Amino acid sequence: MTVFSKALVRAPSSLCRAPHRLLQAGTGGVGPDRLLPATSPASVTIDGVVKLRMESEGAGARPPVSCYTTLKNTVDKFPHKLAWVDHMQRKWTYEEYFHDCTTTAKALIELGLEQHRSVAVLGANSPEWFSCAVGAVLAGGVVTGVYTTNTPEAVLYQLRHSQANIAVVDGRAQLEKVLAVRHKLPDLRAIVQWGDEEVEEEDVISWADFQALGRSLGEEELRTRLEEQAINQPAVICYTSGTTANPKGVLLSQDNLTWTAASAKEHYEMVEGEEVMISYLPVSHIVAQVADIWMIPSLGGTIHFADKDALKGSLLKTLTTVRPTRFVAVPRVFEKMHSQLEAQLGQATGAKASLVRWARGVTAAHYDSILDGGQGGGWQFKMAEKLLLNKVHTKLGLDRCLHGLYSGAAPLAPDTMLFMRSLGMVIGEIYGMTENPNNNANYFDPKQGHGRKIQQGSVGRSAPGCQTKLHLQDPADGVGEVATTGRNVFMGYLGEPGKTRETFDRGFWLLTGDMATIDDGFVTIRGRIKDVIITSGGKNIAPYPIEDRIKSELPDFVSNCVVVGDKQKHLACLLTVKAVPDPQTLDMTDQLDAQAWEWCNSLGCQPDSVSDLVNNKQKYEAVWDAIMETLNKVNRESSSKAAKVRKFVLLPEEFSIAGGELGPTLKIKRHAVESKYAKEIQKMYVLDDRHSLWDD
Repeated sequence: MTVFSKALVRAPSSLCRAPHRLLQAGTGGVGPDRLLPATSPASVTIDGVVKLRMESEGAGARPPVSCYTTLKNTVDKFPHKLAWVDHMQRKWTYEEYFHDCTTTAKALIELGLEQHRSVAVLGANSPEWFSCAVGAVLAGGVVTGVYTTNTPEAVLYQLRHSQANIAVVDGRAQLEKVLAVRHKLPDLRAIVQWGDEEVEEEDVISWADFQALGRSLGEEELRTRLEEQAINQPAVICYTSGTTANPKGVLLSQDNLTWTAASAKEHYEMVEGEEVMISYLPVSHIVAQVADIWMIPSLGGTIHFADKDALKGSLLKTLTTVRPTRFVAVPRVFEKMHSQLEAQLGQATGAKASLVRWARGVTAAHYDSILDGGQGGGWQFKMAEKLLLNKVHTKLGLDRCLHGLYSGAAPLAPDTMLFMRSLGMVIGEIYGMTENPNNNANYFDPKQGHGRKIQQGSVGRSAPGCQTKLHLQDPADGVGEVATTGRNVFMGYLGEPGKTRETFDRGFWLLTGDMATIDDGFVTIRGRIKDVIITSGGKNIAPYPIEDRIKSELPDFVSNCVVVGDKQKHLACLLTVKAVPDPQTLDMTDQLDAQAWEWCNSLGCQPDSVSDLVNNKQKYEAVWDAIMETLNKVNRESSSKAAKVRKFVLLPEEFSIAGGELGPTLKIKRHAVESKYAKEIQKMYVLDDRHSLWDD
């Protein structure tokens, strides 16, 4: 696809007359800005209608607005502002963005997209991906993103379950997955392929031909589709991970998307026309789906697309080039930054090493003061900024987003959080699920001089218009199941009335399955109910706090910790050793990470590799003794005898997506880990060696 000329980017005249001006939401008539009558906030059909969770005041009372109107308002405000910049430096203004999406919408209709049917997109984040997502909604359909790591069988399930009429794929590899199962997809009308690879099949449409088709069509059918839309019907089907069963299709309405974007804008104090973000997290996941496709365009921001290898090493180059104003990452990204920065700063000697230690100490004290409501470190902190911090921030490309660093999808390791803070980077953890995106969030602005919106270690307070409470809270420890309500809460699971009913209580509060405590409005996640280990003695143990404690005691050596022990007499854990990633593939090699090797060396052991260490327990017995000593220390501080970890095993390799232990967002798939290492787990419970001696 080429960048459009000025002659091609004029918005179609009839669409510029804005059908949204014909009515107000809730008055009936024609769309897209209308609400269809509904009595329930839940629905499980692809053409379902829900009653919005409107509040009488505040953010929850914000008037509903369609995806089309949200986009058109941005185009009217910022017609010449950059909307997209891809990794090849192709650029789209908002006028061009609007024309691209409406052209795509018309082409999708012509190829056979029916109303309330889906467009399935398989590919890396790109303008083509986003154009199809927005175009599908404008055309009266829904969009569903398919992870590029999915097998043909998983692709078949999702396309069939989502009732896909059109599949849009990125290159030959993704095309092959669809072609392999096409004969089992009677509803599939067309396949479109984008990318540099030539289209070989006669019945597969190239992106150039696809766009040419859209440009050749009039606007009547698209206008009709817009007039037949409603804000309280599905726009997106976002699939859950499905680690133990088929993934569930989460239905999100247009109001879910546009309202969540508005709530986030308010909470994070985002500035219209000025925000810049990098799209690199899988857009099939809810975080990138909401933030990249719907939130940033709602406020006239600019999205820069990273290349396909962003998580394989090229992200740093993109960061330093783009210098975003907000940066959202999964914990693994920040943990890799931590590891690399610590290694580089550790190479300093003499006066330079003294400067690093001084600056980090001053910075840590400064932010400790700020987060406690104090005034900070004064001139000493200013000096630390000048001598060290500014250089680090610029080197990482994060110098413009120190107020906008967020981590989500899994808990961020406490040692990483503290390390980054000692270098002037305060990371706010955010919380939500596919079913309730951006429900809770920490937000920190160092210029404000206070920490009212952030409490590190928690996932923050409820976002504007959202409410959070604890269901069945234990009076002893204050732990209960997180329950939420707000207009961000999803409609239901497609075709799953039973599972949808189980997800809501009688008042239609969403029961998240997460255990937490709440202090002064700040929610601290304590684990997942489904991950709770029930020992043979009937004790319920949440593994997350124990895993975090073990990792924090062995930060230089352990990369992952998974506590097991369901139906067993005691707990045990699986540990992976920090290793060096391959710079090309990001797959973990057999080479020990420098910090891990130094830790072993401090114990008098010098293993040649991870496998050398793991396979020679007697030779490196001091390492096993040190680990056991650490477990004993953790056990002494445990809340109960049942929560003590008695045994451990070192695994031969780090977890990875390719190995099946990590999902697309790098979250550990506990079921997959326990299944893959079932023999190692069984062996720990059969043999008596290497168990904890702290049994009292």
